[in-house]
Amino acid sequence: MSSTDEVLRAAAEALSHWRDDVVGVELLSATENLVCGARTGDGDRLVVRLHRPGYTSLTELRSEVVWVDALAGSGLAVPVPLALPAGDHHVEVGVGAERRFASVVSWVAGRPLAESLDDATDSNIAGWYRSLGEAAAHIRRHATEWTPPSWFDRRHWNADGLMGDSPHWGPFWESPVLDDRQRRLFAAARDSLHCDLSELASDPARYGLIHADLHIGNVMLHESELTVLDFDDAGYGFHGHELAVAVRPLFGTAWFDTARQAMAHGYRNAVDGAEEDIALIDTFIVVRQLMNIGWLDARPDPRMPARRAESIAVAETSAQRFLDTAGKEKT
Repeated sequence: MSSTDEVLRAAAEALSHWRDDVVGVELLSATENLVCGARTGDGDRLVVRLHRPGYTSLTELRSEVVWVDALAGSGLAVPVPLALPAGDHHVEVGVGAERRFASVVSWVAGRPLAESLDDATDSNIAGWYRSLGEAAAHIRRHATEWTPPSWFDRRHWNADGLMGDSPHWGPFWESPVLDDRQRRLFAAARDSLHCDLSELASDPARYGLIHADLHIGNVMLHESELTVLDFDDAGYGFHGHELAVAVRPLFGTAWFDTARQAMAHGYRNAVDGAEEDIALIDTFIVVRQLMNIGWLDARPDPRMPARRAESIAVAETSAQRFLDTAGKEKT
């Protein structure tokens, strides 16, 4: 893993291709991508993203830029991709022993919505999630009306991408920390979900371009306004999945019902045929909880064991309930 100094040097090198007056760089986050903030001599603030190697091709990164740029033009609050003088949006730099593509976007004021939960009220939750529902509806409408360029390429969060033999976030049912009973339960849930999602895939009204990671850690709050960040996982997927990912962080809390109802209200007021997507939220919450086990397995962070144990317990309860409700074969 690269040191902070190596990350900051790489960020400064990348930024020099955009601006020659950068006076300070700081590390903002080191998760999927390495993200740094920067200040310029005339007071501008920028964000440089050092994209994780091996996850997204350069064509996929360029596709992300062209879609986010189009979303910004349509009125959605997003960080605006900044072009290089020659017109491209990416350079490659060394980060320690790694090579990573770098891109730069405009600065977004505020703080992640997730950090605002400690002092939130029911009214706050309702307002934020109504706005999130409206944002999901905006993304859905725009994707329906927008024509991507012929070279556009993003991953598919379809039945195989979510619950197939080699899902994008890893084979969660084979996690080394599961016991045999949990493996059987998760495998049974995966088989059932894959079957259900395969049937849904034939309906284009339920499937299209989505953010795919629209949770409260990827939304900035500033003076009651929300800005959607981090389109790293954006691709083709189920609109019901988009809604489930947004509300899942509050699953099991006293705010869950308020958040779900408010999000559904914001979404249905802006989308024709919204009820079919809303009706799929429960199914996709189970999908996301199972996926999250694979996501955590791929991250050997010393802070992860407790989080992994909690995620497995929640996924176990949800998977069993899903199978019971569906009347499917279970352990």
